[in-house]
Amino acid sequence: MPRNHEWFAALTNRHGSSYYLLDVAKVKANIAHFESAFLSRRPNTIFSYSYKTNYIPQVCKAIRAAGWLAEVVSEMEFDFALNFGNEAERIIVNGPIKSRQQLERYLKAGSIVHLDSAQEVRDVLEISELLEKKARVGVRCNFSCGEAVSRFGIDAESDELAACIQSLLDHGNVEIVGLHCHFPNRDLASYKVRAESMAKIFCDFPALQSCYIDIGGGFFGNMPESLANQFADEVPTFDQYAEAISTVLDHTGLVDVPILLEPGSAIVADSMQFAAQIQSVKEIRGKTFATVAGSRFNLGSFASKLNLPLTIFGSSENPRTSRADADIVGFTCIEGDVLFRGFEGEFDVGDIAVFDNVGSYSYVFKPPFIRPNSPILVYDSSVESSDVAVSKRRELPEDILATFEEF
Repeated sequence: MPRNHEWFAALTNRHGSSYYLLDVAKVKANIAHFESAFLSRRPNTIFSYSYKTNYIPQVCKAIRAAGWLAEVVSEMEFDFALNFGNEAERIIVNGPIKSRQQLERYLKAGSIVHLDSAQEVRDVLEISELLEKKARVGVRCNFSCGEAVSRFGIDAESDELAACIQSLLDHGNVEIVGLHCHFPNRDLASYKVRAESMAKIFCDFPALQSCYIDIGGGFFGNMPESLANQFADEVPTFDQYAEAISTVLDHTGLVDVPILLEPGSAIVADSMQFAAQIQSVKEIRGKTFATVAGSRFNLGSFASKLNLPLTIFGSSENPRTSRADADIVGFTCIEGDVLFRGFEGEFDVGDIAVFDNVGSYSYVFKPPFIRPNSPILVYDSSVESSDVAVSKRRELPEDILATFEEF
């Protein structure tokens, strides 16, 4: 990919003062790398992709082409998955809330639904009476994994989980196909706890021996050392994740049990950039602020705590000022709208700030706050002279007002 001012300046002139860039080649490379890490240790691994992380059509279609399942947590995402060509039978539905009407739709279509509560179990038992084919379900398990008490799933440290599983097993028109868990922790130790706890639950129910064990997602993606060093714990590689999970399951005798994984960030985090032109530079009591045509809301949740990799591209023809301890700040009226803290280097008005590793929970989180969202551009760095195409055009004020009733 070209990494020069002229290339970014041409895109800025054509598409506006801020935009996302998606490199499809990186998505495909991450898919292959993640698969290799796990399949080399557990050949019966099943892969699904977390739509909530990033549902750009080019990403989701690359996932489908690789043969992965779609993992969704809402009816909106369910419709996205169908629109992108996924068969309903290859969609896994997660999430803490599913209306009875939605549950009926998912189950009638043949999708796998992971049940998050005893109420959802009761609803499925009733709905299954009306189905012409067995309802395929998984059960989300909640157990201690870190200091915080998770609000998701059914408590495995009480009698409720066993009661829910048994009621599903006793029903003739319900098939439990998997046990599921997911936690926000990304460190290796948490994945060992997941594997150990899920193995114990699995072994407690001989009737579930044909099911998969779903370890969830949350895996770190590829990142440069400058970003990895900002995390409190070591950032594991895909191979380290795979080794940790496989070792635990193998030691418990579950060598041939299929595992299901639901990565999101691991596949897309480093596949996207966000470019925003510097609009103004000011000095206030010795502190430098550079305001760009973007916001930390464009960068995703990590940007509130970490400095994402940043390169500023400026024309060699124009003089640029060397600055130290500068904050790159956003267009909003929020004091904390800081995209990068303590930047050191040359930059000036008109330069283009390009942030890497913004493919995870970025544009999907961006609200229509003060300005509509930026366009999304797509290219393939593995193809020589790849054209840059518009995946999503820049939002306009009328797009936002269109959902209001007449006033």
